[in-house]
Amino acid sequence: MELRFNEQDIVDSVCVYMSIRENVKPEQVDVDLEFTPASGFSASALTCRTYSKII
Repeated sequence: MELRFNEQDIVDSVCVYMSIRENVKPEQVDVDLEFTPASGFSASALTCRTYSKII
C-alpha cells in the first residue's frame, strides 16, 4: 500500500499543529521540511515564541 501526501498539506498541518500548541496564529509559523537518508523525513517549525524539530 502506498500513501501519497501533498507537500503543502503537510506544511499546513504542521502550521495548524504548532499554532494550537504555541497559542499563535498559523500565519505566524514558518515550516521547513527536510529529508536525510539517515533519518528520513522531518519538519522544523519556527514561531515567534519557539523553535521545534518535529520528526
